[in-house]
Amino acid sequence: SLGFRLAVPWGDSEKFDFVVWAGRGGRLLRVQVKATGRLDRGGYDVQPVYSTRGQGKKRYTAREIDVLAARVVLQGEDAGDVWYLLPVGAIARVKSLRLFPGLKGRNPRWEGYREAWEWLEEGAGKDT
Repeated sequence: SLGFRLAVPWGDSEKFDFVVWAGRGGRLLRVQVKATGRLDRGGYDVQPVYSTRGQGKKRYTAREIDVLAARVVLQGEDAGDVWYLLPVGAIARVKSLRLFPGLKGRNPRWEGYREAWEWLEEGAGKDT
């Protein structure tokens, strides 16, 4: 509904879920989607990692994805969805994201990426 073009990779062997681009000539971005709906102590946890056989959990790298799209399914009276669009460079050293979409002042670290669809559109036209 936001006008992005979308492609889904064939099979399930890639680290990304979708390829998106904005407009003609836009750069293709590999997007990994993570979702959570579990409210715990006022926040929602998203793990920007994947599991490997015998090697435990690994962080995504710029060789695997460009963007992590974290979908938070809000609980309670504020029910609905909130999206965070994080470039892989922003999450390179973290194994867990704690998001507080209902409490803007609680932990603002990730709030700049909240509903940052314009970043995705801008990132699709240049190297990020």
